[in-house]
Amino acid sequence: MKGVLAVVVALVVLAVVVSGKSSVIELDESNFESRTFKGTWLVEFYAPWCGHCKKLIPTYEEVATNLEGDVNVAKVDGSKHKGLAKQFGVKGFPTIILIQNSRMLNYNGDRNAEDIATFALKPLTKTNSQPVPPPVKLPPPRPPVEEEEIDLSKSQVVLLESDNAANLLNNGSEWLVEFYAPWCGFCKRLTSTWEKLAISLKDKNSSIKVAKIDGVAPANRGLSRAFNIEHFPQIFFIRPDGMREYTAPERTVEALEDYVTKYYKSSPVLSVPTISFINQYLGYFDLLLEPWNEWINENIVYVTVGIIGGGLLIGAMIGKLTMEIIRANRDQQEDEEEEEEQVEGDKANTAAAAKPKAVAKTKDGSEAKKTK
Repeated sequence: MKGVLAVVVALVVLAVVVSGKSSVIELDESNFESRTFKGTWLVEFYAPWCGHCKKLIPTYEEVATNLEGDVNVAKVDGSKHKGLAKQFGVKGFPTIILIQNSRMLNYNGDRNAEDIATFALKPLTKTNSQPVPPPVKLPPPRPPVEEEEIDLSKSQVVLLESDNAANLLNNGSEWLVEFYAPWCGFCKRLTSTWEKLAISLKDKNSSIKVAKIDGVAPANRGLSRAFNIEHFPQIFFIRPDGMREYTAPERTVEALEDYVTKYYKSSPVLSVPTISFINQYLGYFDLLLEPWNEWINENIVYVTVGIIGGGLLIGAMIGKLTMEIIRANRDQQEDEEEEEEQVEGDKANTAAAAKPKAVAKTKDGSEAKKTK
């Protein structure tokens, strides 16, 4: 039944894609307030590079199609329209918010069409929602970041990669790890702080090691996948009792040092990801697909239907091949059994022919003559 439902859903979304008409409304800072002021709006804040957002595309299209006429389903590129993202407290992508009568409620359920649609039809009250915050005016863009000169020959920061991260992070030591991207402005600003923090902890004879991982390097994309990296920089404190994510906005040496020595216990404990051989090299697979990502996203339904169809075809071929092998083995076994029976029969006939025949005698003891 679930398989049939999945095919129906895929066909519905396929029809939307083929027709070129999407039920999802694109909003930005120029029309967001005027459009969402009236009616009920389900708004997804997404980023084009976000893997979870890409996976949500067909589901969100299905929700928009099913709710058309009842709920306005929209999306906002939060990586581009940062004022809206900040206004609604968006900290990660995708973030889904229900807006109704100047009140809002964040969605925290599973990312399936049925649950999202049920959430969108929920009436908002003063007890289950909060007022929509006022618009936020962002300061003008900062000038390009100039990296502070750092003597990397004296660096105490450990560079982790896929080939050594598994052994080092799982050896029972304490690690403060930053996932960064070379093009990330926030990461560039953190470089000097990260180096100073490593030196400060070493000078205090701390056992905590400071490390960083290039989260977009092809060799490390498997690590980013294992740690579920969604933005840069992303900082984790790994201890023998588990892993905690540092999410505070202050990224100074003092704030980070206080966190790893005193305040880390207030953060939820997460499981340290298992960095398997497969995870280490999944990044190369992502790299091979990267030139096709845009095409895949634009034709996600075709790709999904193709994968399902290809899987069914391969499954049928494997099933047929398996049945042919079973049939061949059965025929061979029957031939061998017939051959064994033939051999046994030949042996029995040979033994019977070699055995002396009994001669019948008359009453007087003389041999009886055979008559035709």
